[in-house]
Amino acid sequence: MRAIGGVIGGIVGGFIVTLFVTIFTFAIHPMPKGFNPKSAVDLGNYYMTAPFAALAVIVLGLFLGGLAGGAAANAIAARRWPAWIVGALLSLYTLSEMLLVPHPQWMQISALLAPLVGAAIAHHFVGRGGPVAEADAEEELRDEAVSDL
Repeated sequence: MRAIGGVIGGIVGGFIVTLFVTIFTFAIHPMPKGFNPKSAVDLGNYYMTAPFAALAVIVLGLFLGGLAGGAAANAIAARRWPAWIVGALLSLYTLSEMLLVPHPQWMQISALLAPLVGAAIAHHFVGRGGPVAEADAEEELRDEAVSDL
């Protein structure tokens, strides 16, 4: 049950971090006059004409979302694998956006990989020792006790 809560908390946290960084991007590089954020054409034009730095900050937001969401998921779940689910779901969300709105090719590749890299770092650093190791050890003991029956 903690694992499910960890994944849900990690997804919410990851999306919030990604959203705030994206909002910051639009603050440093505002949308043009007459821009309709619901129009795929307007969004595609924005992504194709925005400066590299603005788009790189969006990719950074996806990385930070994967990192923060993965770390939160692992910490809540007291396991090491929930970070990967959070990173994969953020990447799937990014893929769905890439299929609907055109993006520069470098951004497509890096935006799909960024949440997974963040999740990998969270997987590596959150979950070693402490409560996670104790929870894993307890689970292994329970599994051995059940198998002995």
